[in-house]
Amino acid sequence: MGWVAGLGAAFVLGCDLIARVVRFPYEMPLSVIVGVIGAALFLWLLLRRRSRAH
Repeated sequence: MGWVAGLGAAFVLGCDLIARVVRFPYEMPLSVIVGVIGAALFLWLLLRRRSRAH
């Protein structure tokens, strides 16, 4: 299960880089980027499951 910790750390690092680069002289909160990506992933999982149920 060490790969889960590595993948989580890479995800947070990637989100941190995005938060620092999107609006360059300013920084966005990390939670905003994680929330947007997490919400998009959650919606994708919901819609994918619904389409396979038919």
